[in-house]
Amino acid sequence: MKIRETGNVYKFDKDDYLIADHSNVIIEDKWLNVLNDIIDKYNKDHVHSIYVRGSVACNEAIDYVSDIDLIILFNEYPTNIFETYDDYHNYIISLQTYITKEYPFVTKLDFGVPNYYKNISDINKFIIKHQSVCIDGDNMQPSIEKRKKDLIPYQHQFLLRCLEQAKNEFPKANTLERNKLMKFISRIILRSGFELVHTTIFTDIWTRDLYQCYRLFIKEYSYKKNRMLMTLKMALKPTNNSKDIKKIFHFGNWILDEIKIQNENRN
Repeated sequence: MKIRETGNVYKFDKDDYLIADHSNVIIEDKWLNVLNDIIDKYNKDHVHSIYVRGSVACNEAIDYVSDIDLIILFNEYPTNIFETYDDYHNYIISLQTYITKEYPFVTKLDFGVPNYYKNISDINKFIIKHQSVCIDGDNMQPSIEKRKKDLIPYQHQFLLRCLEQAKNEFPKANTLERNKLMKFISRIILRSGFELVHTTIFTDIWTRDLYQCYRLFIKEYSYKKNRMLMTLKMALKPTNNSKDIKKIFHFGNWILDEIKIQNENRN
């Protein structure tokens, strides 16, 4: 599998605020057509605004590899629109089925957790402000404060919980579910690996982009290059190889141990 050297690295200003803004990005027509089709499928009375993030928002999407990552803000609490979570889930599945059939180069849609526009989760505020393009509705980006270095939401805080959750779900998961789990956990491991070097070495830059996390991590931990490369490949195109899966879990636990040692040395 060929790895493309994509993604961005962002700096902090003199007051330690992150300098990252995708609001002026012009999305490629091919992917914009898909986004417009998604927008048309939503009830305008319910939706406050829609944001795209990830490779599509950076104009680095790869056919048959990239997901379309979206954040949907509703005009009211989603529980007032959908009677149950299953209703929302079924709606998303039907939309995803339509889009991936109509546009085969789209791997899947990722909507995340739906939010009421007056009660946006902290992580979604951060992503909307610094990593997204508003593609429909009343853009919230100008009203969301910039984020300082010490208030950035870090992935490693969730790594242990996600590893344990994935291990518990793996035995009962089918092949498709396992691939989804591996893609998810591999991305968290990659970003946690960058955070490991960000807090001590690359303190003046920040990224969530997968290749950049890999590139910066191996500058300090070159002896872990092969394992991090395997994690990057699994994050992009997961396999069901049991030996590789065990190695990824072991590597995630190693990163947790390194972060623990780092924190102990800091204290």
